[in-house]
Amino acid sequence: DQRDLSVVTDTETLRLGKMTPVSKATPGTWDTKVEVLEAKIPYDTFKKIAFADSVEIQVGKSAVELREKNRAALKDLNSRVLTAEK
Repeated sequence: DQRDLSVVTDTETLRLGKMTPVSKATPGTWDTKVEVLEAKIPYDTFKKIAFADSVEIQVGKSAVELREKNRAALKDLNSRVLTAEK
């Protein structure tokens, strides 16, 4: 459950499932480890996140709220995505 990813936006909680490790390497010391995880997010879900007024990312029991500049970066990234509609 420490790899479960959820994103809380203005109106809903998006449960995106369990993230997977990118590599087997786990750098760190005996009491701390670093793990790089990834999750595949459908584009429609990404758009919901990018255009939300508030976004909180939850991984397991830890959470972080995105600041305005982070949300602006997601909107900018979205403007650069090429889709079949364009």
